[in-house]
Amino acid sequence: VDMDALESETGAGGGVEHATPEDIFMRVWAQRLFAEAVKNLQAEFQAGGKQAHYEIFLACLWAPVMEGAAPVSHAALGQRFDLTEKEVSNRLITAKRGYERHLRQEIKRYALTETDVTAEIQDLTRLLAAK
Repeated sequence: VDMDALESETGAGGGVEHATPEDIFMRVWAQRLFAEAVKNLQAEFQAGGKQAHYEIFLACLWAPVMEGAAPVSHAALGQRFDLTEKEVSNRLITAKRGYERHLRQEIKRYALTETDVTAEIQDLTRLLAAK
């Protein structure tokens, strides 16, 4: 999912008031797909000794977008991890790229082309952003 697009459209992942069973199935499936990408991201960062990257991703994007939590400021994260705000931003960019790579890998399991992968990510982002 394009975390920036989803965050700007919903602030917290959105909700569906009059969802059909198909809508509910697709929404749950999308959330599980996104969660699998996050799980793989966490494993990658743990194996590489980059736990701060993962924690910054969770605090700045995942929790606010998917769980409705308040985002943590870069300044606060900088204090927590003994980093400058610029270093926090750089780690966040790295984590977002890693997340998107893992998400693409998950979708490639059933998509035929790169164009299909990109289209599916856009569709899933719209699905979760639907109110």
